[in-house]
Amino acid sequence: MSNQILQHLHPINPRNDLLCNLQSSYRKFHSCKSAILYVSDDVRDALDVNEAVILTHFYGDDTQIYNRCKLVDLPQTINLINDDLKNVSDWSILNGLSINTG
Repeated sequence: MSNQILQHLHPINPRNDLLCNLQSSYRKFHSCKSAILYVSDDVRDALDVNEAVILTHFYGDDTQIYNRCKLVDLPQTINLINDDLKNVSDWSILNGLSINTG
């Protein structure tokens, strides 16, 4: 099934720029493994330079929101993540969906 979706989405993606650059699904040469490697490398890089990392994971579809920041910017970054979470929640409600949090 996902192969059929990929074949349907991939031809229109370059023309219409439908997928975010950081989205791993439905892209050639991207997978869950490449997404995990990207995030884990970024987390390791952040920790190497004494930065904080905030990661929120939605279990239903493996969506994740994360950001890294300097420790002095942690409160502002938490606010940004909370804003993103509210936007996801608002969009879900608007489209008759519910977020799977467990």
